[in-house]
Amino acid sequence: MNSSVKIISMNCHGLADPHKRRDVFHYLRKKSYSIYLLQDTHFDPKIENCIRAEWGYKCHFASYNSSSRGVAILFNNNFEFEVKRVYKDITGNYIFVTVKIMDKEFLIVSLYGPNRDNTEFYVELEERISEVGFENLIIGGDWNLVLDFTLDYYNYKHLNNTKAQEQVDNLMINFDLLDIWRELNPEKRRYTWRRNTPLQQSRLDFFLISDLLSTYVTDVDIEAGYRTDHSM
Repeated sequence: MNSSVKIISMNCHGLADPHKRRDVFHYLRKKSYSIYLLQDTHFDPKIENCIRAEWGYKCHFASYNSSSRGVAILFNNNFEFEVKRVYKDITGNYIFVTVKIMDKEFLIVSLYGPNRDNTEFYVELEERISEVGFENLIIGGDWNLVLDFTLDYYNYKHLNNTKAQEQVDNLMINFDLLDIWRELNPEKRRYTWRRNTPLQQSRLDFFLISDLLSTYVTDVDIEAGYRTDHSM
């Protein structure tokens, strides 16, 4: 069993097609991470048991339909853990899992933020996290916003979702969270989403973690995604 835990997040750009889904699952399993936070899964709730069998190990879903939204948390069998509780958003935008790892309990969230300036979503998210309670919080996903308009945007004419970004700032302050990639890369310009015509890039995908966990983090990186327009 691994002595470290490796967590990745990836916007899948839809996994409703069974051939793509099996191919992506095969790719992700070969990466040998511990926990996989997936967004924009497009899983139909009716076939979640089938998808669980395809993955081959424990997984939890907050699905919406086969053409939009949906998030999931998939576990590998290369480390010891115990899932305690699962909380699902009926709109398919986030899922919470409380899990015990190495005698510590964590609240892990896979999040798919609205692609609009929706402050109410993040107010609700904060309320739900407070209701669940946590000691060690890890939120990973596609937030559909950036935290630093100077460093996290490339070739944008307008700032997007500014009010929602302010609400995420409040979330970070209230829960004492860090943007761990930016913490370790204070001036670096790296992006997780891009389109070519015209060329635009932004760091929409990131992890927020409890400040007290930062001393345990040994590495944070942005890697190429697979069959998606987002990086991992």
